[in-house]
Amino acid sequence: MFMKKCFITVVSLICSLAILFSLVSCGGKADENDRTENDVTETQQPQIIDYKELINKLDNTEKDLGLVDKYNEFVDVTDGELDSDLAGLWLSADSKTRYDFGSDGVLKTKTDYYGSVFDNEIKYTCLKNDGFSVLCVETETVTHNEDGTEEFTPTLAYDSYLIDGDVLYMMSVESAEGMGTSYSAALQILYRADNSGSAAASVSANPMDLRSLYGVWSSEKGDVTVDDNGMNAGGKIYKLSFNDQGKLTADDGETTTAYGFTIVSYKEYSDPDKSSVVSEKLNISLTYMGKNADDVPNLKPFLDDWHEDYKDSGYEDYYFTQNFTLAS
Repeated sequence: MFMKKCFITVVSLICSLAILFSLVSCGGKADENDRTENDVTETQQPQIIDYKELINKLDNTEKDLGLVDKYNEFVDVTDGELDSDLAGLWLSADSKTRYDFGSDGVLKTKTDYYGSVFDNEIKYTCLKNDGFSVLCVETETVTHNEDGTEEFTPTLAYDSYLIDGDVLYMMSVESAEGMGTSYSAALQILYRADNSGSAAASVSANPMDLRSLYGVWSSEKGDVTVDDNGMNAGGKIYKLSFNDQGKLTADDGETTTAYGFTIVSYKEYSDPDKSSVVSEKLNISLTYMGKNADDVPNLKPFLDDWHEDYKDSGYEDYYFTQNFTLAS
């Protein structure tokens, strides 16, 4: 018998906290999105969203939701129903991620990651769990054998979600299976598209709120503080804003840089069985891809420079990253 190494290939719905919001319920027959741009802009304005609090509500485990070993395959989810509020096309602010929820129970996804495009078509349904809204999708477990063969076994993945106006917030539900002693999940934000296939109106009508970022954020290269004045980094004040691509823009009065921006929940466990949580953290991930050696972000002293750090290994991209952790 061959030794096997297993890992789960899960469609990213980060696809992405016990949910205290009254999340959108699942039910009724899902219809295709027939909204126009005017319909989108004239919908009721959403409440101000505190992203830190939202993550605290959407970050759930299968155990939290009573989903451990409840279903084996997608055909076992007989109590699922499509959510009419979820139906239609949703886009990220930069339109590089597309989620099209069909009334036939098929979710079509498309993601452009630095020029590499990934397409998927997967079955989906929606569950209510004591008032919780959970997206359930069919995925698969890939088993790699020592002889080089692969085995594919159907399985399920889940996401907690909230629809607020024309914005969809999702976070992956943590699997009960042991996969190391740490786990991270990003908050995914998507916007409802109009009939033309554009989410520009939804993005414009639902600006991200900087007040959610107020606090002291630490990193290996120093702390930064975000408040009414902007970001204080090393004694320099940066005026902050979100652009129409969902990037965090920092302006120091001389230069302006737009950073890729993600909010991530990070947990550390005492052992791979996840018997107890050692720590829970909230991280902000900033990224920047320069065009050449002269294209340098204005927060460079606080960022990891991949081109410089890995040039001896032949790394060619001018890529900068940093994770900032919210102080307790």
